[in-house]
Parts: sequence; C-alpha cells; structure tokens
Amino acid sequence: MNVPHDARLIVPAGAAWVAAALVLTGTPWWHVAAVGGAVACVAAVVVFSAKQGSRSSHVGAAAMLACALVATTGLAVHAHQYLGGLPGGETRLSLDAAVNADAIEMDVTVVGESRAMAVYGETRFLVPVTLRAWGEGGQFPAHASATIAMAEDAGRGERLRVVGDLQRSPGDNRSLMAWDVEVVERQRATGVVAALSDGFMRATETLSPDVKGLVRGMLTGDTRSMSEAQVDDMRTSGLAHLTAVSGAHFAIVTMLVLHLCAGRGVPRSVRGAAVALAAAGFLAFVGTQPSVVRASGLAFAVALALVLGRRARAVPAMCVTVVVLMHVFPQVATEIGFAMSVVAVTAIVIAAPLMARRWARVMSPRMASALSIPVAAQLALLPLLVVLNPGIGVYSVLANVAAAPFLPLVMITGGVTVLTGTWVPALSSIAAHLCALAATPVARIAAATADAPGAWVPWSDDLPGIVGATFVAVVGLVALCARRRWIWVPAAAVASIVALVCVPVAPTIVVAEDADWEVVVCDVGQGDMMVVRAGSDTAVVIDTGQDPVAARDCLRRYGITEIPLLVLTHPDHDHDGAVGAVMDEALVRQAWISESGVEGKAYAELVARSVPVMVPGDGLEVQVGAVFLEVLPGSQDGTPVAEGDNDASIVVTLATGKSAVLALGDLEPPSQERLAASLRGQGVEAVQVDAVKVAHHGSAHQSEVLATMIDARWALISAGADNDYGHPAASTVAMYQTQLFQGAGATVVSTTTCGDLMLWHGEVVNAPECHMSVAR
Repeated sequence: MNVPHDARLIVPAGAAWVAAALVLTGTPWWHVAAVGGAVACVAAVVVFSAKQGSRSSHVGAAAMLACALVATTGLAVHAHQYLGGLPGGETRLSLDAAVNADAIEMDVTVVGESRAMAVYGETRFLVPVTLRAWGEGGQFPAHASATIAMAEDAGRGERLRVVGDLQRSPGDNRSLMAWDVEVVERQRATGVVAALSDGFMRATETLSPDVKGLVRGMLTGDTRSMSEAQVDDMRTSGLAHLTAVSGAHFAIVTMLVLHLCAGRGVPRSVRGAAVALAAAGFLAFVGTQPSVVRASGLAFAVALALVLGRRARAVPAMCVTVVVLMHVFPQVATEIGFAMSVVAVTAIVIAAPLMARRWARVMSPRMASALSIPVAAQLALLPLLVVLNPGIGVYSVLANVAAAPFLPLVMITGGVTVLTGTWVPALSSIAAHLCALAATPVARIAAATADAPGAWVPWSDDLPGIVGATFVAVVGLVALCARRRWIWVPAAAVASIVALVCVPVAPTIVVAEDADWEVVVCDVGQGDMMVVRAGSDTAVVIDTGQDPVAARDCLRRYGITEIPLLVLTHPDHDHDGAVGAVMDEALVRQAWISESGVEGKAYAELVARSVPVMVPGDGLEVQVGAVFLEVLPGSQDGTPVAEGDNDASIVVTLATGKSAVLALGDLEPPSQERLAASLRGQGVEAVQVDAVKVAHHGSAHQSEVLATMIDARWALISAGADNDYGHPAASTVAMYQTQLFQGAGATVVSTTTCGDLMLWHGEVVNAPECHMSVAR
C-alpha cells in the first residue's frame, strides 16, 4: 500500500526560506512585507471560500502559516543581524567598531574544518570560526561567523585568542575575514567528543595514503587528508557526496540502532530515545554545521514518531527542519550546499519510489530501488551541479550503484574505530584497517569511472546552460516517474534535443570548460585587462583596456556575469577606458582606484552607476571569493607627471586556487625601485609568485633592481599586435628571461602572439608554441 506524502508544510517551509533569502540579500523590508501580504491575501480568499473541514480549508491554513512564517523569519533574520549573528546588520555597533579598528584581539572558536591555500609560496589555513568577543580581555561581546587565515592549522572546537585586522570582503558585507592573524593563546578542544576525534585520527594515521583521507572523509566529512587527484575523481564520478555528511549517514545510524533493538522487546519510547541519542552523538562528532543539522532532521523525526507511536513522514520532517534552520541559522538560505541537500532529499523521497515501482516491472525490485535513488538525485541536482562544477559526470549513476553497498560497511567499522580509539587502541587499529578495506572499492570505483572515456561532458554554467539543465531535469523526472509509457518518448526526445544544443555550445560560451583557468590576461589590444576567477561566474577584474568590444568579449568568453571587485590601477585610457562596457556586461559590486584617479572620467562613470569606490591603502589584504589580494606598500607613492599617471599605479599580489601573480600596473623605473626599497625595508627578500604581469606592456623602461627580487616562472606581457610603441621590448624580454631572483629566468609570453594568457595551477596552459617567441 502506497501512503501519500503529506505536503501541507511545503508551502510554509518555502515561504520561510524565501523570506530569509530576501532579507539576507538586502531586499528592503517592505518587499518582504509585500511577499507576506500577498500570501495573506491568498490565504484569506481560500479560507473564506472554503467549507469547514474541506481540502481548501487545509490549503488556506497552510497559506496562513506560510504568511506567519514570512513575518517571523524576517524578524528572526533581523534579530540575528542586530545581535551580530549575521555580518551586515546596520545596528551591530560592536562589530562595526571591530571592522573599523586596526589590528584587534579576538576570541574565537573553531567551528569547522580548515582549508589549506597557497599564498605566494607559503601555506595558509582558512579556518571557519565563531567570533565570541573582541578587544583586550574580550571586553566587547560579539557573535558572528568569520574566517581567519593563519600559518598553523586548527581543529574544530579549539578556542583561540588571535590578533589581526578584521575586514568585510569587498562586494559581500556578510563575509568577515581576518588575514595572517597572530595566535596569542590556544586551548585545545576538550571533552568526550574531542577525545573520540583524537582517537579516530590516531587510529587512521597508519592507513595507506590512498584510503586514509577517504576513510576520514566518508565518516566525518573531513577531506583534508585526501589527495587532489582523489577529490577530483570523486567529483567526476559523482561520488563526492559520500565524503560530505548527508542524510544517508544518519539513515545508516538510525537503521543500525533499530536493528540492534529489534527482537529484544525494547519499548517504542526507548527505541526512539536510542535513535535520538545516537543521532545527537553523531551530530556532535561530525559538527553542527547547518547542512549537517538538516541531514539529521529525518533521524530525529523517526525518533519522535517512535516515541509518539506514529508513522515517520520524510516530507514534513524535512519541512520542519527547514523552518527551524531559517530561524536558527538563517544564513544557510543563500548557500548552494543547503539547497542541494534539500533538493536531493526531496527527489529521493518523492521521485525515487515512483521510479522504482515503474522499473520493478522490468527488473528485480531491489535493483529498481538501487537505481532509482541515484537517478532521481542526479537529475534533480543537475541545475545546481552545473553551477558548482560546469559539466556532467556520465557514469555517476553507475558509480553510485556500485559504491552504495560500501558506505554502511565504512560507517559500521568506522564507528567501532571511533568508539574504541581512546580506550582500546589495539581494537581501534584493527577496526580502522577493516574500514580501509571497505573504503578501498569506493576509491577504485571513483578512479575507474573518472578515467573512463567520455567521463566528463562540459555544460555551460551561464543562464542558458542553467535553464537547459533545469529543463532536462524536469522533463527527465516527469518521464521516468510518469504512469503512462507514451509520455516517456516525447519527454526523452525533448531532453535529448536540449542536451544536444547545450553541450556543443558550452565550450564556446565558457572557455573554462575546455581549459581550466584561474587567471587570464585577456587580449584587449594595446591595453591591460586581467580576469581572476573568484567563483563559477564571478571574477576580480584588474583594469579594462580601452576597447569596449574587446573588454565585453573577454568577460563573455569566460562566463563572467558578476565582478565583486574591479581594480583600476591608474587613470590611463588603455587601462580604464572600457569601464563603461564592463559595467554594461557584468554587475560590479565595488571598485578600487588609485589616488590620482579620483575625480577622473572612470571615477565619474563608476559613481554614476552607484558603484562604491575606494582608494586602497598600502598593505591592505582582502579575500574576494576564492581570490586573496594584497596592495603592496609604496606602490602608489609615485608622483604623476605630464606624460601620465603610470608611477601612481596600484600594484597588487593576488592568489587564487594554485596560482599567484604579481601585477605591476604601468610602474616606471623610479617607482619600481621605490617599491623594491619598500619591500626590502619590510624584510622581503623575494616576491614569490607563479607569474608576474610585466609593467607598462613590456616597455624598455624597467628596473633591474625590482626584477632581481621577483621569483616567478612566467612573465606575462599585455600589448597590442603591431603596436607603434615597440612593445614588448627585446631588452625587457631578455631581462625577464635571465635576470630574476638569484639569476633565474622566466618564460616570457605575450598577448601579441598568444592571444589570451590563461594561468592554471601556476602554469600558462594555452598557446605553448608562443613561448620564447615574443621578442621583436
């Protein structure tokens, strides 16, 4: 007998989610009120026109509840902002003062796993924390989520006292960052959970490198020990969700507890309490991130149903969890990971059973059930997946079916490893090696499917690509869940046509699908324009060149629709002349200009478009998405002359992914030597980067003093083909080939012969035939 889903809470949960997202994205309060008012009107019409006890009255009640949740969620988010839970609240005087101050002392608690990042040849750990207080002795209370960058790693639960400069990220006032903090005091995490975690780490430390990280990832979601190749294999094969704690992990915990209680006469209330206790323990062990809390919702719903003697319903449980999270952790409303979690559960709960029943007519019910879950989840997630990693893993369904039996084995043996690691190390070591045996097939499946021919099909992540993916997902789900077979044929035909249109077009829309990139020096003729990848369709842009068509084409080639930070190094037409075209093509959130550019033409255009503009100070460090930038000291100290403002250029070092670049603007030799002296005064012996963007289009006016301080493998030159200035000069090419740090040389490439220069993992990945062929 098929029990229908109780969908009454879907509309209220959706209303709470939308309200939270509207408030978080800065939507005026009256827009949120309008949404609530619209829902109220619909509710009133339905209620007054409905008969008592009819289905319509139930719909009206749901609509009224949705209206109430719109209001309460908006109030909850504003309350979080007032109290400091969400950066960006206008009335949070304590956090505003902390951001406006210079280096401050902060008391923080590590709340998640860190992420390692290479910054100019050194490793920095980006650690998610909760800011508890700031000021000497923690005199100013605060409660906000932030990220700190530090030279040493820190584990979840640690309490740290650090000193650093707290900043808001350009283009996203909800993100708080503190770079290169100094750790004054640290308190290791204590308690049962910390002891269990330490024991598990010790027990798994002796495992083979091929599976050590995978075992840790599959049990706790911590992927720091996994190699990059393995992470890529898991992503390509569609198995990455196994290394992120999800509803499947809590389902296994729940089923294991119920199995242990079965046949032993254990009362329902005790079974419910046991399920809740096990779920709470696992939640405490892996961390209480909002996405994990959402995943635990069904386990707690099962526990409550057992205590009350009622049937557990997945859809209401999920909706209640969403409503609770919108009030407790409202910031998840705009996180794509949370959306993916909800969408996947919805597809598995609603669509997968329908598919399984249809397919059971032509295959065994067990096989139909095993196939339906990954098919439903992959189809439903397709629009979100192409945003995160543009493309489709062709063998993901087969990989998931093959790997599914091994997750429970990893969870069971891993659970024994955790519970015995502190008190019975010998038994824990045995369990850890059994866990590794269970995880090994998953690693082999991921590697085999990722290396198979045609394993990854590029798909555009711009608006047409997302619309196409959504259409394919909807049509595919309808076709596979439909009762009537004749619907399958037209649905499959439409999906195939859309796929055939989107896939070939993808590489022409977004170059990144053909050749991955992190930094691009665009060929914009005689001018400068650098695009630094900050997200799937966002980038930090340094200069715009002077040709509006070339600037627009550059952004379109790389799928850039939003620029959280635009840096205009100095007010020369070949560096800022196309700023209007850039703003026409992409949303610019904030702009930096040099002091000499204030009141200039580009400045006026930015102000006219209501783009916030600032002059960055020496030594300013910020993170914008995946990009870390630092303004080098003394770079703007040059005095503008009649010939131009070259010596007032903003000079930055930037790092994104595995690429680091020094961008020298148009500095002339006097300012280059002044910059070198300033760096040496701070104890900098060499600027270690992967590439240097050579000053002034590779002109002959360069300083050997600065060149000898640059440690780079690549020298990038932006100039126009057949220009009248002789750029790049042969003397400059020779200097960069032979006279860099400690007498080393760089490989010189130029847009004059190579077109766009794409940097990926520290290497120029396009036009290898152009290397060494740039001297005139």
